[in-house]
Amino acid sequence: MAAGKGLRTGQSCEAIPFTKQKSVLTPPRYKSAIRNIDAEREGQVPLINYTITKPVLFIGGDKDYATPIEGMMQLAEQGKHQGWLPNVEVKAVQGGSHWFMLEKPDETFALLDGFANAL
Repeated sequence: MAAGKGLRTGQSCEAIPFTKQKSVLTPPRYKSAIRNIDAEREGQVPLINYTITKPVLFIGGDKDYATPIEGMMQLAEQGKHQGWLPNVEVKAVQGGSHWFMLEKPDETFALLDGFANAL
């Protein structure tokens, strides 16, 4: 297994191999993920000044409790307001959960198709 530096903290971490484990966040990887989250909270992660000017589409299920659509809307508004994500849209798949793309493939495709055709 390869070792390297964490993307955000610079602390040592293991590379994540492809396995059939229930979770890729086994104890060493979990600790690395938590260190990254803690570093972000404490402001230790240097912010890179970049802007995504191309059109961006966030899609989420309106019944998704893991990544709520409200969080996507807040991120999109923050990006627009601060200028680093000026051309973003947020669309919700009605009745979709975290796995909306599997639950509602036709609705998901319609949103993607509409977005792509508008480019």
